[in-house]
Amino acid sequence: MYARKSINFYLDSVASRRPTPGGGSVAALCAALGAALDSMVVNYTLGNKTYASVEKEMCGIRKKNENIRKRLIGLLDKDTRVYQKLNSVLALSRQNKKRTALVQKYLKEAANVPFEICILSFSALILCGRIVKIGNLNLITDTGCAAYLLESAYQCAVLNVKINLKYIKDKNFVRKKREYLTALLRKVVRLKQATIKQLERSL
Repeated sequence: MYARKSINFYLDSVASRRPTPGGGSVAALCAALGAALDSMVVNYTLGNKTYASVEKEMCGIRKKNENIRKRLIGLLDKDTRVYQKLNSVLALSRQNKKRTALVQKYLKEAANVPFEICILSFSALILCGRIVKIGNLNLITDTGCAAYLLESAYQCAVLNVKINLKYIKDKNFVRKKREYLTALLRKVVRLKQATIKQLERSL
C-alpha cells in the first residue's frame, strides 16, 4: 500500500483530505525511522576495530532491531487497512443486526494496531539505551535522535489507542489497555531521559 510508495507520495497522502493514512500510520513510520537510525549506528560500529569487544553483542542488537523495524513498516499499512474496515462497517445500516458486533470487533483491531506500535517503540528504545553506551561515538547524536523519535512514536500511538478505547464497550479490555500503557509510559520516558543523559556526557 504506502510502504512501497515514495516518501513524497506518502506525505501528500497524509496531508490530503482523506482519513488515511493518519496518526497511527505516522506513529509507525516515526518509530521505524528511530529504529533505522539505531541500525545505522550499529552498522557503523560493526567492523570497527575500536569496538571489537562489543561486536557479538552488536550483531544481536542489529538482528532484534531490524526485526522491530520491519514489523513497524508492516503496521504503517495495517493501521490504514484496519481503519478502512472500521469505516466500512460504520457505514452499514443501523438496522443491520451484525453492525454493533462488527463495529466493536474492528474498534478492538483499530486499538490493537497502535498498541503494538507502542510495544515495538518501547522495545526499540531499550536497544537504543544500550547502543548509546557501546556504539560508535561518532554517531552518538543519531542515537539521541532515535530516542526522541521512539518516545514521540509511543506518545502518538497511545493517542490512537485511546480514541478507539473511548467507544469500546468491553470494560475489561479498555481497563487493561489503559493500565498497561500508563505503566509503560513511565518506563519510556525514563529510558529516553537516560539515553539523552548518556549522550550529553559524551559531547
